[in-house]
Amino acid sequence: MTKRIFVLQKKVFKICILALCIQLSSARINAQSHLCITNRFAQNNVFEPSVIKKDSNLVYAVARSFSGLHDSLKLDVYFPDTLQDPLKKRPLIVFVHGGAFYGGSRFDMNYHCMEMARRGFVTATITYRLGWNCPTMPLYCTDQCFASGFQLAQYRATQDARAALRYLVHLASRWNIDTSFIAIGGISAGGITSLETAFWTQTEADSYVPQAKEQLGLLDTSGNSFPADYTIKAVINSCGAINDTGVMNERIPVISFHDAGDCVVPFQRGRVLGCGDCLTYPLHDGPYRIYKKQQLMQVCSQVHWIPFNGVPWPFQDHHCVYSQDILIQRSACFLKGLMCRSCSSSDNNNFNGSIPSCSELGNPTSVQTMNKGMIQDLRIYPAAAKDEWQLQFRVNQSGQVQFSVYDVSGKLVVQKPAKRLGVGWHNATVRIAGQSSGIYFLNVRTSNGNLVQKLYIP
Repeated sequence: MTKRIFVLQKKVFKICILALCIQLSSARINAQSHLCITNRFAQNNVFEPSVIKKDSNLVYAVARSFSGLHDSLKLDVYFPDTLQDPLKKRPLIVFVHGGAFYGGSRFDMNYHCMEMARRGFVTATITYRLGWNCPTMPLYCTDQCFASGFQLAQYRATQDARAALRYLVHLASRWNIDTSFIAIGGISAGGITSLETAFWTQTEADSYVPQAKEQLGLLDTSGNSFPADYTIKAVINSCGAINDTGVMNERIPVISFHDAGDCVVPFQRGRVLGCGDCLTYPLHDGPYRIYKKQQLMQVCSQVHWIPFNGVPWPFQDHHCVYSQDILIQRSACFLKGLMCRSCSSSDNNNFNGSIPSCSELGNPTSVQTMNKGMIQDLRIYPAAAKDEWQLQFRVNQSGQVQFSVYDVSGKLVVQKPAKRLGVGWHNATVRIAGQSSGIYFLNVRTSNGNLVQKLYIP
């Protein structure tokens, strides 16, 4: 009898352990980010350019320039049309242009913003304060004004990038931004700004630019009074650097792109604008130093670089020459790896090599059903014509109605123009041609919410 009880207890124990394992496995799956979605945020785009909307010339901060005048700082936001995007909230990427903190424009990052928005992100490109109180553009070693002027310009740019992040997070609902995943990236000076925006503490900035706080104020209070309620989850660094990897104490993954022959911004450690080896220019740690530091900290990091071919500047320009399209594809997959808890580090100098696909990574998108009060009794029938479906439905409240069909990855398959309908029964026809068999989602978008219904194509 005792033996039977022991055997029974042992079986119960095994069952409990099995149940616990299932629960833990389920917990691990559920721990995977809600943004880990197949086909989205990947190397290939999801939306056509016509689906991407743009809000332009938004003033996010007002701050004093090096000349003492007040600058109204603006940004542009790119985002998938909420009428055509089934995802309720989307991650944010802020892009910062280059130009040695002296020139450049936020419009330089339009292509990056558009391409990342086509992959499902909300993106923004920002204007920030440029220049320093020096008589000329500092291209010569004899210009003693440069070192301090460049450092103050770095500090101002970091203030502005942080002000833009505060603004975007404060207005996150306007663009359906998911504030749980925010990345920042840039080119050259924009890469420097992005890294320092992510990693600088006030103490570290004070150590690098001792006079900045007194002259320009704190890093996180310039330009606007919105709270700094955000956390940066990743940095995209294209041909940028950081003043010292010693400030990189936060566990924020970085993906970098660089040419090892670059003398404008160092690949390892060197002087910015260092092509003439000017000893007055400040030292910075480049992408390879950044990668090595993050590997020591066991932080996911990638560096993609072009080996130096032996042809020096000025006979060949090695600064910011990495392919934009490859940069965007690799960056999207890097961010997706973070969102899917499957990021892998990489030291890659095969800059023309194939890009591993990350489209299949993740779960099919979940389409949330919203208020059903405007549309009821939706019925779907095969129409007489091939590849057509007949819709019958009742409208309880007059307003705009739009029909869209998505596949299980969230990719838009077909969309009918929005049309204003009155109260009563209505019919509509949707043509879905050239699609493989499987489950699709018919999304009825109204001014009062969404009604989503599954549709099977045999």
